[in-house]
Amino acid sequence: MKKILFFMLLILSFAGSAFAAAIVLTTHTPSATAGVTVKGGSTLALAIAAPTPLIKCSTGVHTLVNYLETPASPGTATGYTIAARHLTGSKNFATSNSRTNIYWKQAEKITAARAIAVVMAAEIGAGVDDLFEFAGGWTSY
Repeated sequence: MKKILFFMLLILSFAGSAFAAAIVLTTHTPSATAGVTVKGGSTLALAIAAPTPLIKCSTGVHTLVNYLETPASPGTATGYTIAARHLTGSKNFATSNSRTNIYWKQAEKITAARAIAVVMAAEIGAGVDDLFEFAGGWTSY
């Protein structure tokens, strides 16, 4: 089973958007799988080729990336906000490309009726970079 998952991740690592990962990262959509690696670049090709990930999530950690594509140059983004949460955790964590702080916010409990993707999308705002609302219950480390 591990070999199959590894092979699937290897094949899917060539797909992506402005932020490359082993999955397609759509803005403000939590990752469907846990443990993804998020790479970034000013274009999709540069993100895929990036030697170092922006974020490498542990097993059980889901991520959400907010970015705004440039209308004049689709596939590029000028800024981003990245958030993460462990499946069994009680906090969301987030930061943006313009801040050095890591923020946390108390999170709703995950249940069978409230999947992690639904909870993260509801609790984490869709803002990008300096437009992200860290004032709404977020605490800085």
